[in-house]
Amino acid sequence: SFGISTNPGIEYGRSASASAATSDSLGFIVDRQLARIAMMEAREGLREAEEDVLFHLDQALLQYERLRMEQRLAGESLRLQERRVAILSVQLELGQITRLDYIEGANDLLTSRLQLYSGIRALMEAERRIESLSGIGAGELVRYGVSDDA
Repeated sequence: SFGISTNPGIEYGRSASASAATSDSLGFIVDRQLARIAMMEAREGLREAEEDVLFHLDQALLQYERLRMEQRLAGESLRLQERRVAILSVQLELGQITRLDYIEGANDLLTSRLQLYSGIRALMEAERRIESLSGIGAGELVRYGVSDDA
């Protein structure tokens, strides 16, 4: 507001006043600082989560490679068992071994096949785990793989 007052010939005066509403609280300053702290905590949580996912992904990849090597060995073992059973079959026909010896060899072959198939299942489970950790769909890992021929 603004006002002017005068008395004729004696005095002359003027006045000015202003008013402004103040906030009832200073909470908005505190809220801003709390929001900044919450944002820093969220960033730190995100960083920790990313590190955790990368660690688990690295472990899953190492596990997958270990399983692949085991599968190669299981495949070689299966081929040896097949050759052994073929030899046992010839020895059985020649009367050099008993039928029980042959059956034990055949049983070992079946055990080797079962181990190979179980290993294949374990490899598939390891692939699904890698896909899950990577955020890609089931069965899509093959798109990103590198073949052994390369």
